[in-house]
Amino acid sequence: MIQAAPSSIPLEVSEFCVQHGIMSHLETAIRLAKLHFAPYRELRVGVESDPEVDDAAVVIDVTLEMEVNEVLQRKQDYTRDLVASTPPNAREKFRLLYDIV
Repeated sequence: MIQAAPSSIPLEVSEFCVQHGIMSHLETAIRLAKLHFAPYRELRVGVESDPEVDDAAVVIDVTLEMEVNEVLQRKQDYTRDLVASTPPNAREKFRLLYDIV
C-alpha cells in the first residue's frame, strides 16, 4: 500500500520514502522535529546522498534561535522519541541537521 505524501513534502522526498517503505515514518520524524525544536525559524526536508558510504537519506534541517545546550538537550529528546517510535531500518534513512543562528 502506498501512502500519499502531504503536499508540503518535496516530490523527491516522497518518492524516496515510498521506494524505501518509510513514508509513515517520515511523518513521525517531521512531527517529532516540530515538537522538540519549536519554536524554530525554518524546517526543511530533502534527500541527500553520502558518496563516502554510497547511501542516501532524508534530511530534516531545522534552523533555530536558541542556546547550544538547549539544542543539544532537544536533540537527545528527539532521538530518544524517534528510536522509540520507528524501526531501525527506517531510522537509518533519516538525518537531523540543525543550524543555530
